[in-house]
Amino acid sequence: MTKLEIYNLALAQHAKRCTADEMTAVSKPHEVDACDQMFDIAVENVLGEFDWSFCVAPIELETDDDMPYGEWSHGYLLPYGLIRIARVENGTYPFMVGRGRFYCNEEDPKLWGIRMDAKCIEYGPHDFCALVGLWLAYLISPILSPSDTNLANRILQSYSAQLQTLMKRELNSVNDNYLEADDWGRKL
Repeated sequence: MTKLEIYNLALAQHAKRCTADEMTAVSKPHEVDACDQMFDIAVENVLGEFDWSFCVAPIELETDDDMPYGEWSHGYLLPYGLIRIARVENGTYPFMVGRGRFYCNEEDPKLWGIRMDAKCIEYGPHDFCALVGLWLAYLISPILSPSDTNLANRILQSYSAQLQTLMKRELNSVNDNYLEADDWGRKL
């Protein structure tokens, strides 16, 4: 789904639309400017809701930058833009995440997670992109429809219902279906 389509899904909740020309204009309409301001936040928020199988990729830790802490033998630097850790290989050992580091007692831990630069909009299913559109609509509600507090609540209810449906679908069909590091080179 394109960014324009997601913007229009969000704006439709406010009975508005935008065009590709308006998105690239020097002087953008108020509603497009609102979408621009909140789009990355909406994507990051929705990515952080769940371990979406189509966004989970191997995470490379900065093993050269190892700073042990307390009881942890290793404190590897996590990459910038990591939204959440979805899985730790052999996840039976203890670990802690804090201050941008992955603390553990393992020499070379293998992680999978979701990064902000995931290609979820290009490769994600249509209903996931629609979920981003709903959350974007909610985020821009105070900007575009400040006097209609019921609208924000209705959008939030729609978002919550759609989120639950997508999470159930993910759990029922692709639980722990992560690709190996070599397979992700073609997608990212």
